[in-house]
Amino acid sequence: MSWTSLRSVVPTTNSEYGQSFLSDSPPDSRGRKKESVACFACKRRRSKCDAGIPCISCISHNTECVKDQNDDGRRKLAVKRKIDVLESDRHLLDELLAAIRTATPGQLTTVISLIQSSASRQDLHSYIETQLYGHNNNSLRLDEAYRHKVRRTRRRMLGRIQDVVNPPISVPAKPWTTVTDDDDFVSHLISLWCTWAHPWWHWVDVDLFLEAMRSGDTTSLICTPYLVNMILADACLLDTLGEDGSEPNEWIRRQFYDEAKKGIEAENGHVSLAYVAALGVQWTYLNTNGQELLGNALLHEQLYRTKGLDKWRQRIERTGNLGPARLSKIDRCLDRLLWSLYTLNSCALMNLERTRLLKPPTRPKPPADHDRKEHPGWTPYPQPHSPVVFHPDCHFLSFVSLIEEATRVETLFTDQFKKESAQSLEELENNCRQLSDWPKTLPDCMKMHDKAMPHVIALQAMHRWVVVMMAKQIAALEAGKLKRPSLVETPQTNEPSPWKETSISSCIEIGELVEQIRLNWGADHFPVIIMQPMATAVFPLLEGLDERPDSQKALFNLCVTVRAASRRFRVAKGVLLLLQQTANQNNVVLPDNCQQLLADFAARMDFNRHISDPSDIGMEYLLEKWEDLDLQEV
Repeated sequence: MSWTSLRSVVPTTNSEYGQSFLSDSPPDSRGRKKESVACFACKRRRSKCDAGIPCISCISHNTECVKDQNDDGRRKLAVKRKIDVLESDRHLLDELLAAIRTATPGQLTTVISLIQSSASRQDLHSYIETQLYGHNNNSLRLDEAYRHKVRRTRRRMLGRIQDVVNPPISVPAKPWTTVTDDDDFVSHLISLWCTWAHPWWHWVDVDLFLEAMRSGDTTSLICTPYLVNMILADACLLDTLGEDGSEPNEWIRRQFYDEAKKGIEAENGHVSLAYVAALGVQWTYLNTNGQELLGNALLHEQLYRTKGLDKWRQRIERTGNLGPARLSKIDRCLDRLLWSLYTLNSCALMNLERTRLLKPPTRPKPPADHDRKEHPGWTPYPQPHSPVVFHPDCHFLSFVSLIEEATRVETLFTDQFKKESAQSLEELENNCRQLSDWPKTLPDCMKMHDKAMPHVIALQAMHRWVVVMMAKQIAALEAGKLKRPSLVETPQTNEPSPWKETSISSCIEIGELVEQIRLNWGADHFPVIIMQPMATAVFPLLEGLDERPDSQKALFNLCVTVRAASRRFRVAKGVLLLLQQTANQNNVVLPDNCQQLLADFAARMDFNRHISDPSDIGMEYLLEKWEDLDLQEV
């Protein structure tokens, strides 16, 4: 067929665009530009396609010319540019949120003025970078050199797009769980758990646990599928929340938990290292999830099962299947497990009214790692941040030493309650004063400074919490009311009690410490133990609140942080509700900023719909010990 005979099917000039798709003269193939997307017919023929519609090849073969513009590579580039713009806007939003949280009133006024004056995005970014971050060494600001090193992997996961920022720990999903085969997701969860939970509760020796997990050996005595699934379920509670505060991983968390429970039940109560460790992780899971009654019941079972660990250790040695090296690893794990159980049980008993204290383990404590030359550094995963120095074993040993001191004082309380002697009361008071000096005994890596990392700050907050608990109990003991001490009002005797000031000043310090975590490290993730001091500290501050501006400031800081934590910890919702109720019952007028915060929180949260009784919000450890805290009338 000649070119002339084909002219009848050639499109005429397009008047709308003022151009012709095909010239009147026979085309020169060298003059036709190759199209970035080929039509379906050319794809089938595997021939070149050009920009014409129809293309030269379809005209030659007299076939229909249809193109899918979604395959256009240029469109993909356009989408990429849009994504880049969206990410830039999101980064600016993060900067604005950080500025609102950390800027001084004067700086914040300038930011608002810039926005109202229709300043460009670049102007806003420049002001925040140079004027705010330039004068505020806030650790939310990323080091630019480090920021460019961060690799983000964007992937659709569990119904949403989630950023996974270089999980510091890489482990396989199989053969440890049947819930998912996504290695990245499992690595992400294990990294979360090791970052925020493990520094406090060493249910596993993390190095040996990860070594066993990477080996894929399900017969390992250190790592079992049900233990891994319980850790993954616990880690889901630590994951980044949705913009509306929802938990995007709830459905898969339940699957991890159900699989772990089935594995634990299949053991039929046979004691082993992994079995007792899984019960410990289950306790942290239940408490973080606001199920403290069930968690405390589980704690008793764990204490009972722990009695069989020595026989289990002797039995595996007698089998002769394990060499000295493997037995040494088992011993390392047992050391951490038993000391973690001791600290947990002691904390729980200090919270509750019971005084049945657990004896310290006879096994050795883990060695300190302060002088170890190689430390990987700690980052607030999943937030990108340049690594900071953190010695996890120094932290754990410091926490153990604090609990040992507190337990020694608690034992004196029990003795004093039985003897009621002036000599034992004096000894008790002296020990409490020594407890106040505990921070001076810490290694340098655990001492406070302006850029301290979250777990170090939380450790200091836990010390103040212990001081508050002891001060309140001494005041109650002096007034003859030890059985049901008061958290809000310090009992008065013939002489003014110095323990009132000790209690209030310690609560003020707790407020300052948690505020430092929120400002320097953000409010999306907290050390798992942080609710312990926060939930207690808000109530002693009510005493003499109208006379103490420092108490008012500390109370507001605590309320802000508790509200931020309420997105993750169910008990925080109960604390805010109980605070409002307790203030009303004691005729305490809260500062205006606190009233506004609580009113706004109540408007957003229908408590009557979500809370049927105090156990639904994990308030047992407050309600059971203190006589002036009661949710039943709400």
